[in-house]
Amino acid sequence: MKFKTGLEIQTLSSSHYPVMSIKKRANEAKKRGNNLFRRGKYKKALNEYTKAIKLSPNVHNFWSNRSACYIELGRFEEALSDGQKCITLQPNWARGYERTGMALSKLSRM
Repeated sequence: MKFKTGLEIQTLSSSHYPVMSIKKRANEAKKRGNNLFRRGKYKKALNEYTKAIKLSPNVHNFWSNRSACYIELGRFEEALSDGQKCITLQPNWARGYERTGMALSKLSRM
């Protein structure tokens, strides 16, 4: 859209809105997962973190949090896999190594 002054204003297309919505929905799922995890509802928290991962698969925290759920549920192979994915996404973040190490320890591989 142009005005008499020569200024041009760009409008966002509708394709910009779903991206923001997806990130927001993923973070909301993570927040729900965090609240459930704190209350010891690991299966429900796991489902929320899985939703977050499906929406934003390149966010390392989501993988780390789901790995923690798997550890609490005794599903150590899955915890290991998620911990390793977290490391792949963010190699300088210690929590990924912590999750991976915990899973390896529980699997007696350390």
